[in-house]
Amino acid sequence: MPCTHSTIPPPPLVRSAPEQLADFAGIAGLSDQATQSLMREIDQRDLVLALKGAVEPVREKFLGNMSERVQTFISEEIGFVRCGPEQVLDAQARILAQVYQLVEEGTIEL
Repeated sequence: MPCTHSTIPPPPLVRSAPEQLADFAGIAGLSDQATQSLMREIDQRDLVLALKGAVEPVREKFLGNMSERVQTFISEEIGFVRCGPEQVLDAQARILAQVYQLVEEGTIEL
């Protein structure tokens, strides 16, 4: 069963975030432009770990905003990576925190 939220306490900005981004699954609702901006800012290993436990719409959102070559690489990495649920949740929390930072900076809109 995929993990869609973290046990890590959210930063203050997260508490005031719109409901659609209250957890990692909400990332599927980002625009393609926002998703691409986010991918430029996050660590590739975090992305692989986060997608390992992500629901299919989130995987599709990220993979659909990658070149075919990168899609293949990331998909293979997701299949090979060995991690526990805690690592997945931590990576998802870091990515979600980056979303809120980009929103606060005005780089992306929700």
